[in-house]
Amino acid sequence: MTLHHRPTVLATAIAMAVGASSTFAQQSTELEEIVVYAQKREQSILEVPVSVSSYSADSLDQAKVRDINDLTQISPSLSIDNSTGASDTSIYIRGMGTSGNNAGFEQSVGIFIDGVYRGRPGSAMSDYVDIEGIEVLKGPQGTLFGRNTSAGVVSVRTAAPSHEAAGTMEVSVGNYGFKQVRASATGSLVEDKLAGRISGSWHERDGFMDNPFTGAEAQNRDRYSLRGQLLWDISDDATLRIIADKSHSDENCCAATPLLYGPAQNAIDLVDGPQFARLPASPFPYGGLPNSSLRDVFDRQFTSNQPYEDKIDDTGISAELNWDLGDTALTVIASSRNYENFQALDADHNSADILTRIQTFDNDERSLEIRWASTGSNTIDWTVGAFVFDQEIEYNSPLPFGTDLRAYVNALGSIDANPTNDANLITLAEVGQAALGNIAPTQIGSLYYGPDGKGGSGNDYSAESFAFFGQATWNVNDDLSVTLGLRYSDEEKKADYIPDFNNPFSEIGPDALFNTYLAALAVQNGVFPLGTPAQVVNATLAGIQGAAAAGDPGSAQLVGGAQQLAAGARGLQLVVPYDPFSANYDDDNISGTISVNYQFNEDMSTYARYARGYKSGGLNLDRAGPSTTPGNHVADPNAVIFEPEVVDTFEVGFKSRLMDNRLQLNAAIFFQELEDYQFQSFIGTGFVVRNAAKTDGKGLEVDFAFKPNENWFFSGGMVWQDVQYDEFPDGPITIAQGVAGQGANTNDLSGQRVVQTSDFNASLMVAYNQPISDDLEFNANVSANYRSDFFRQSANEPLSEQDINTINATVGIGSQDGAWALELWGKNLTDDEVYASFSSTFQTNSLSAFLQQAPRTYGLTAKYNF
Repeated sequence: MTLHHRPTVLATAIAMAVGASSTFAQQSTELEEIVVYAQKREQSILEVPVSVSSYSADSLDQAKVRDINDLTQISPSLSIDNSTGASDTSIYIRGMGTSGNNAGFEQSVGIFIDGVYRGRPGSAMSDYVDIEGIEVLKGPQGTLFGRNTSAGVVSVRTAAPSHEAAGTMEVSVGNYGFKQVRASATGSLVEDKLAGRISGSWHERDGFMDNPFTGAEAQNRDRYSLRGQLLWDISDDATLRIIADKSHSDENCCAATPLLYGPAQNAIDLVDGPQFARLPASPFPYGGLPNSSLRDVFDRQFTSNQPYEDKIDDTGISAELNWDLGDTALTVIASSRNYENFQALDADHNSADILTRIQTFDNDERSLEIRWASTGSNTIDWTVGAFVFDQEIEYNSPLPFGTDLRAYVNALGSIDANPTNDANLITLAEVGQAALGNIAPTQIGSLYYGPDGKGGSGNDYSAESFAFFGQATWNVNDDLSVTLGLRYSDEEKKADYIPDFNNPFSEIGPDALFNTYLAALAVQNGVFPLGTPAQVVNATLAGIQGAAAAGDPGSAQLVGGAQQLAAGARGLQLVVPYDPFSANYDDDNISGTISVNYQFNEDMSTYARYARGYKSGGLNLDRAGPSTTPGNHVADPNAVIFEPEVVDTFEVGFKSRLMDNRLQLNAAIFFQELEDYQFQSFIGTGFVVRNAAKTDGKGLEVDFAFKPNENWFFSGGMVWQDVQYDEFPDGPITIAQGVAGQGANTNDLSGQRVVQTSDFNASLMVAYNQPISDDLEFNANVSANYRSDFFRQSANEPLSEQDINTINATVGIGSQDGAWALELWGKNLTDDEVYASFSSTFQTNSLSAFLQQAPRTYGLTAKYNF
């Protein structure tokens, strides 16, 4: 089917989207036309009252964009964090995104591939092949896209089948054992009726990290993807496109390396020996923290005692019907997808066998989108639609206890980071299992962090949503248009929480812990030398407490010591059990947009847009979500619920083509306010979610494309932005605040930058093309990306502050008709080093880090098109 749009002077204008960089035509000094589909119609960007970046297949190829993560190299408003694996990807536009990797989160940035919403970002992280174009739309887009998109949209279009036979083959090799093959072919299966297309990619690469003690390797690549398509020309007015795809990866991801050794590392040394437990580190303490040392994580070494596994299988099928009804057109997109992920990793990321994290994720989702739209030339162009989305998730996240856990905990009890407390300390090893056994000896037995111990959970989760949406544009005249959009969303979610625990130590209540330690201290100090601790509890405990209350210094010391030990033991009660329960979440919402677009002349337009976006609340599926306490297994179903986010955005922009269409300059000023920010924080062995903050953002985007002559081409963009917490008085604390005794959850982040947000982002690409004979041409391009300082940790921990500065380059020769090419390329030529830090699991005041990007890589690519 052929899409239609209102034939204004802009409809024939040559437009370059914000930030776009397309291959320039030979013997031409004009920029090539790029059609954008931001409003589900073929339009010049000058007609669209939205900030949109559009990237053609040629520009993506020039910048060596091989997956969505590479897109950040040329799209300055976009940032992506997949340092903990594809399944845990977080995507941000203008500093707005999903703050963590919780399985119950919706995505702030919607990813659509061929019109199909991908409910899990990992489903969109496979290698790109046969891509026709990508658009990045900024701000809420829910009035035209089926799924809620409160921060923006990344829309990927793959090349459709063609009746003209054609194909391409691309083979690449490089350092670190890099090998990749990408290929596609298309042609007619039934003349003028049925066309097919098949494409695929295979990719291998060695890892970037090494374990010097075991010889293990991590962060490798081993993946493939396949896509098959059929295009049935049912009639002159109707087509049906069917797409089936599958991708698979089996990789050693994701290893973390120690960044800050805190006092807990001394206990690991005792358990495993410093010759195996420690990597080279500074001999000086960090920030006044005793027994600490800072490491250079870019030696790319790790000390895990077990391999890292990350396996993904993603399959799907979709059908898109387009039917031209004359004055209107009908589009129906139906899809069914399955995404499976298995992860196993060393949760403590060190040489001792303390904790293992296993995650199994099985996601089935089905969607149906129906759109009915006007076509041709109308005073009012309109689109109305409905969207239904159904999702079922089976999620399991056990945390098995390692063989060194008990020894590690006992060692922690004998290492005091604050020597002034020595007089009141008795180690957990000295109190020991015998004292704890007095509470429930048959239950505790050898399961005080014993064999087969674990803490974890499972979830059967289902979500159903439907929405009605529509948008109408009133073309007041050839220059002025007004657009109004509206969306109604309804969300229903349910989760069954299925405990998976073998952790009786965490079932002991605080009073029982205190009584046991008080009795043990009394026996050890000879206050009651006869009898077991149990007898002391039964006969004399009240007397000790009474004497302490009366001012007896010896009894008071015993009570104080018992309080310290009980408090310390509560911090060691890993992953508190809960009884099975179910939780439900229901919500509905009305959101919308209004915009005005005005064309000054055929080369310049301006627009203003207001939009309200909505991201559904939901259910925290993490093992820590139920928030139960020792001795109380009954969870509050409301504890796992978090509320929706609502964002209001306003932007004013202009778009222009100047210098006889050799320069396009676009800019936008934006303001955004987000209520009830869904904030996730790590509490040592799990994540809690809360609606914790109000955020404000404002900024200026400037983008350009410039072709001074037929040989040179420049494109780029810059974003100045200020995105901060307007209200966040009880954020998580930094390490320095903890050492200073500030306590938990008392870090006032109001007025500070939102996590993952930079104040300045910029990208630049320079391309050069020169014929060197009648048949050959020389090509070269350089792309650079800069991102100013941003915090990776939610507490705005100073040690997590990073910036990014990368340069990629390609030089090559090929035939002028595009039949073949040979290219030499390099990525991250500056060898820029970026890490994502986090609080080390079960190691207070320690930090670990995932390395966020590959080191300098280079290679050779051969292409053949037919």
